[in-house]
Amino acid sequence: MLIPRSIHALIDYIYGVVLIGIPYFLGFAWQEPARMVFWAFGFGAILYSLLTNYRLGLLKLIPFRIHLVLDVVAALALLASPGCSAFRRRSGCRMWCSGCWRSVSCC
Repeated sequence: MLIPRSIHALIDYIYGVVLIGIPYFLGFAWQEPARMVFWAFGFGAILYSLLTNYRLGLLKLIPFRIHLVLDVVAALALLASPGCSAFRRRSGCRMWCSGCWRSVSCC
């Protein structure tokens, strides 16, 4: 069963805020590379959500199907990011878990 667009929109904004806050909540905000990756993905999710043509979109420039493609690309990039960088083991695991959460929420 697919998630209704209005619920998907709400999840997108919550997901973005959670990604931005994860380094602080889990105690690795001092680790610059990991923090910047979480910020980039978090602010990126909020930005393309604001531009998406759905109920909570502000400018409605991006069709919803393109938004879904961006969700999948972001999830895959977040899943791959620990292996592509010099992150410490714990923050890499957190990125992988965040990518898994995003993959599930894309449905």
